[in-house]
Amino acid sequence: MIEPVHGNMYSYQKPAYKKTGDRKTDAFFEKITSAAEISTSKDVGRDIGFATIPYSDTMSYSMSAAYADSSTEEDPVIRVSVAYGKASGAYDVHVKRVNPANASQLEMFALCSYTDDQGLTERGTFGSYERMTVYARNAWDNGYGGIDFDDPEQVLQKANWTDLLKKIAKDYCANAVTYAQGLDVKSLTGFLEKWQKRTNDLV
Repeated sequence: MIEPVHGNMYSYQKPAYKKTGDRKTDAFFEKITSAAEISTSKDVGRDIGFATIPYSDTMSYSMSAAYADSSTEEDPVIRVSVAYGKASGAYDVHVKRVNPANASQLEMFALCSYTDDQGLTERGTFGSYERMTVYARNAWDNGYGGIDFDDPEQVLQKANWTDLLKKIAKDYCANAVTYAQGLDVKSLTGFLEKWQKRTNDLV
């Protein structure tokens, strides 16, 4: 059983969208959907998560998460809608198949939106995904690798989020100023390890 975290696999679905005429925007959506199936799902109910991913140095795509109409208790599916200007797309993520040791930003956003909504992780003010990306950014800055969140070309780059958080937790806990954050990172890391084990057990 995965216990809730309290602190301070996936398959993309190809959406239909109209080309905007902007090569960078069109290339982004085509890249995400290049190996995906056409989506027939619809979102159900309210949005359960919001985030952004980079489009350029100064602009970002917006992401929102909601349950897909194909979602079940046994196989929860989160529909992630991505939009930039007039361009938009939607991707279905089977969260129980998301492996935190090898996941993209979009997959982790879907997973965290689900676990926040289910009370498995603490949403807080901006959601557990936002906190994880802050910690993962710091891991990148400290030379631990992972994803450069400011690089639009790395939007689909997969990373070992569990390992990144585990490494940066040591840095946080070694500093009295960031010790409380370090405890939060440790809690999130423990949750990801349990989720990762369950994902591996499904393989």
